[in-house]
Amino acid sequence: MTLGLLILQFVGLVALVLAAWFVGKRRLGFRWASLGWGTLAFPLSQVARFALVIPLQFLLSKTFDPATATALTTTLFLVTSGLFEETARWIVLRFWDKNTREWNDGVGFGLGHGGIEALLLFTNLFAGNIMLLTSGDAIKAQATGNDDPATAQAIAEQIEALQNIGMGMIAASWYERALAIAAHVVFTLIVLRAVRERRWQLWALAVACHIGFNAVAVLVAPHSVPVMYLLLTALTAAGLWATIDGPLSHKTFARTTPTNPLENETPAP
Repeated sequence: MTLGLLILQFVGLVALVLAAWFVGKRRLGFRWASLGWGTLAFPLSQVARFALVIPLQFLLSKTFDPATATALTTTLFLVTSGLFEETARWIVLRFWDKNTREWNDGVGFGLGHGGIEALLLFTNLFAGNIMLLTSGDAIKAQATGNDDPATAQAIAEQIEALQNIGMGMIAASWYERALAIAAHVVFTLIVLRAVRERRWQLWALAVACHIGFNAVAVLVAPHSVPVMYLLLTALTAAGLWATIDGPLSHKTFARTTPTNPLENETPAP
């Protein structure tokens, strides 16, 4: 039963992403190339991000006590998530994807970015969960044998959570990814305006919004999952309003003139 639910979770997520891509393409008419550039921007940002984060995480673990190191590592992951992803978006849009300048193509870019993130995250989650189900007891025994009771306890708790997984949790995971994909569309349109109008302040706004969105998920969830979903829904709704009828709408993009993509700009932020 558990294995079937995990397969359903993964297949459902793939269906969600593909539906967002193909329905979005049909309704908005964005270029497939824009979506493709979006799918490239996310892994590029993560390669650069983890090249910095992993050595710093190791340094923090060796320098501070466990509680302080955990707090600093969490802060590091939150800050770098927005900084690296939005900077990668800016670089790709500014220097490589010079044909994505219109609102609909920006939406396609965001769907690509958010969609590939969801696929990669759920692929990793699916593989890890299958490993826990099939080899969890052996991994826990090895941790116990290595005199690492904390790790053994954590593995035991993860296995128990997997064994108690239900459709409610599966649906919640889909909903969380749908919110995240929508948020990536909003962040992309902010960065696209930054590129079109040569305004680095909009890039900084996208970074701040991205960090804030992730902070809600990371910091609120341990205390109250329903409150986390409520806040993420409210933030996403505000972003969608801005995208449909606000400062990131098609009408707003139509009123501004994009810069010449072949023209030199000020240095990247």
